[in-house]
Amino acid sequence: MHPTCHTLLLTLSLITTAAAPLRAKESGIDLNRLIRPYSSRQIVELDLNQSFSQGNEDVDFCQIKVYSKLNPEKDMPHIFMTCSPTENVRPNQPVNFRFWFQGGDSSPITIEFDDGTKVTDYPSYAELSHRFTPAGIHIVTARCEADGKPIAQKMKVIVTPAPQSPSTGTSPE
Repeated sequence: MHPTCHTLLLTLSLITTAAAPLRAKESGIDLNRLIRPYSSRQIVELDLNQSFSQGNEDVDFCQIKVYSKLNPEKDMPHIFMTCSPTENVRPNQPVNFRFWFQGGDSSPITIEFDDGTKVTDYPSYAELSHRFTPAGIHIVTARCEADGKPIAQKMKVIVTPAPQSPSTGTSPE
């Protein structure tokens, strides 16, 4: 299953449960933004933020695509993203990304890393490498315009601390 679809199902289950207002608030979901009539095609973007009692945090993203009722669009604009590796990423390890636009004509893609690095005029499908310095959750955002409307897609990269050496308490790297 595509990760965006999985997230969408999770979001809808949060909205339809009896505890939805509390769970939605804790997850950072603005229900007023979702539960309303839509007059035209658009993409509603949600950031789902969760804090746990142990101090851990997580984030995920969801897009809800609203199609025209009388004349549904064939292709809704979308930016696809992929990276490698996807697990066990360590600080300062290169992570390779690819981004591509689908669904009509678009402006050049801009890539923003949460450390302030910005790549403008990114050509679709080109490989782009980035290193994340601190361990933690990092957010990568790709943006462009399609038919004069902004399009964005986000991805999280989890960087785990390097393992500690048992004898010295330092990283073996």
